[in-house]
Amino acid sequence: MSDFHAAMSLAIHQLYEALLDPAAFQPAIEAMSHAMGGRRVMLLNWNGVVSNAPDLVSTFAANGPSFDSFFEQYNSHYHPDDPAKHSWPAIAENDWLQYDGDQPSSDWSHSAFYQDFARGQQVHGWAVLKVAENRMNQQHWALTFIRDTGTAALDQQRLNAFAHQYGPHLRRSLLLRTQLTDLRVLVDAGLTALNACSLPLWLLEGRGAKIRFANEAALAHLRSPARLLQDRGGQLWLGPGAGRMASVQQRWQALMASDPSLIPRQADGLRLPTPEGGVAVLQCFPMPPAVTALAMWQRPIRMVVLHPGGFSPPDSGMRILKTVYGFTSAECRVAGLLLQDLTIAEIAERCKVQVGTVRYQVKSLLQKTSCRRQTELVSLLFRLHIFGVS
Repeated sequence: MSDFHAAMSLAIHQLYEALLDPAAFQPAIEAMSHAMGGRRVMLLNWNGVVSNAPDLVSTFAANGPSFDSFFEQYNSHYHPDDPAKHSWPAIAENDWLQYDGDQPSSDWSHSAFYQDFARGQQVHGWAVLKVAENRMNQQHWALTFIRDTGTAALDQQRLNAFAHQYGPHLRRSLLLRTQLTDLRVLVDAGLTALNACSLPLWLLEGRGAKIRFANEAALAHLRSPARLLQDRGGQLWLGPGAGRMASVQQRWQALMASDPSLIPRQADGLRLPTPEGGVAVLQCFPMPPAVTALAMWQRPIRMVVLHPGGFSPPDSGMRILKTVYGFTSAECRVAGLLLQDLTIAEIAERCKVQVGTVRYQVKSLLQKTSCRRQTELVSLLFRLHIFGVS
């Protein structure tokens, strides 16, 4: 069985590789097919309800008719009669559910499901592994190896070795894959919200300027002939015009530096001359608490925002506060009044609300910006020119 173990070791390695590189997932399914003697294989996801058809996650058709025809007929008509679905609750995780037309005592070989569907698809039997039963969202994973008409029966020794030696790895990798997929969906949804900001905005990773995300306005800016910034091999860099100026390059290096002592200078921004003779401003924003709480081993993430026409408060500043930090309209107003050096009581009087309401709003502003004291919040807003304070 050396060929079996070699193929399965490759399959498991590729399954874990697929957590970071999705392109490795399909080769892993193919390697499992080779391990079982070139069988057709299906990986299914199902909610456990007999009347509901399963989802086809991945297949590999080493022989026999196409899976398109097989699964189209199965899902459109035959799946409620599948004997495996009715026996499923009695099967434990990491156990096989087997059917074989060679077994005279088997009821399935005489059933309508076998006579009308399986034989027409040249299916003589199969083994279904209950890979995982996710009780949190009622999703089940099943791996099926198919025995085609005229081929030898499935090797029981290999099935047992598959379940006991490699089944736990398959289960673990699928659960991790699902969790990572859910996480990526949430992250993508959160980043998409940054498209609401009409100013060009980038998320940069590490000590350099590696682009991890660019909103729609940033992508449009990079495509513009009059762009002030450019994407150079995945790195954000000064555009052709500004990059030729030594003084601008020095300030750019200071803006991109990770030195904490340079943070105030980063927040004040970098002024770039525009082709029209005006001035644009590039700012490096402090990240919200959820991002700054990264583990020490993770590379730092920074947010860079370009004001193509210079600071144009309050509109652009309001959008940044709402989009990046999640400020409400009422919190934006309180923040602006704090910059006018008003007390909590004076803000309450100006806004015609209770003093306790303003205190609650200020507390919310501190939490959203990771500031510990009100003076830090005022300093942050002042340095970011959110409300056009000069």
